[in-house]
Amino acid sequence: MEDILEKKIREAFTKEIDKPKEYEDIIKNALNKENNSKFKILKLVACFLLVTILVSSILFSKNISAFINYLLKNDSREGIKEAIDNGYVQDVEMKYISSNGTNVKVSEILMDDYNLSIIFNLEIPEIENIEDLYNIDFPNLIITDDENRFIVAEFESPEKYEEFCKENNMEKSYNNIAYSGGAYKGEIISKYDKTIEYMYTTYSDNFPKSKKLFINFDKIILKNKNTFEQTVVEGEWNLKVDLSEEIYNREKIVYSVKNCSRDDLVVTKAEVSNTAMKIEWITKWGDPVYTSRDSEEEKQRKIEEFFSNTHSVRNILIQNEYVENSKGKKFYPTQNSDGDGGYNQMLNGMFRHWQTFNLTKYNATDNLKLVFEFNGEEIIIELENKKY
Repeated sequence: MEDILEKKIREAFTKEIDKPKEYEDIIKNALNKENNSKFKILKLVACFLLVTILVSSILFSKNISAFINYLLKNDSREGIKEAIDNGYVQDVEMKYISSNGTNVKVSEILMDDYNLSIIFNLEIPEIENIEDLYNIDFPNLIITDDENRFIVAEFESPEKYEEFCKENNMEKSYNNIAYSGGAYKGEIISKYDKTIEYMYTTYSDNFPKSKKLFINFDKIILKNKNTFEQTVVEGEWNLKVDLSEEIYNREKIVYSVKNCSRDDLVVTKAEVSNTAMKIEWITKWGDPVYTSRDSEEEKQRKIEEFFSNTHSVRNILIQNEYVENSKGKKFYPTQNSDGDGGYNQMLNGMFRHWQTFNLTKYNATDNLKLVFEFNGEEIIIELENKKY
């Protein structure tokens, strides 16, 4: 027992504990043993370690989640962090899938209507110095679900894309790929020995309620931060993840407009999920002004000038956005790929805007207030839970 305890204490002070319950049980048992000269010192250290574990029980209860470790270093994704703090993250039990000596598995996953984040663990034995890596990439990544819906479809070349469309009887348009994540980001969140933890995150307006995800890719690109060279690792990795009931039975809170300070502004979407809030609205804006003497060339020039002027000022059109719940707490735009919002100026005289806020269902109340400045005018929109 003494040798085991010595080993566990030594490990506890040199690396992260990934099985806190095991350490806790061993230390508790050790504290019930008879004292001897050697064990007195170990007992004191054991007491200190046990207190540390118990005080940190909230963190350890999540098995030192890779998501949490990442978010402790990066506070830009508050809605995701809040979802994780409320237990909305799934630990995945999976064996490594090996291809050409490179092993890959999924260890954690988070998915709701707007966000999909996956923690990949990669064992790449051919890496000489893992610290030289600054990022990796899966250039051909296809994620489908149990109903054969495309969640993600990324391609390294037009030829790959054409091949994909042909195999699936689809037209050559990304818009025809249902639920495609589109914009994504990937980041190495930890490196040790020959193992990498890599977080892949992508976004959508409406990810489906899936029970299983099938993740497939045939290439891994390793990027060296010193030489800027890329090493390509080829293979065939096919991973399957069974999603938890909490993920595939999730529910959004849908809101309707109770009052708006501007009559010609219409909210077309106001929804809150586990990880974010989505707002979309349209309003009258205007069109290029033509005269009866304008030629087709002049009309086209005015159209281009109109859109050029719109795009040049669009970043100052909408400012100081936030959502406030009935308790007075304010929530601000997220830092996701679409975190700065989107604008769409249409030739039918309408202006469309969408935004993602870090409000989640855990802080949502029956009534919310959306506040922002539009072209210098303060707009206040009162929202209420649609069930009322």
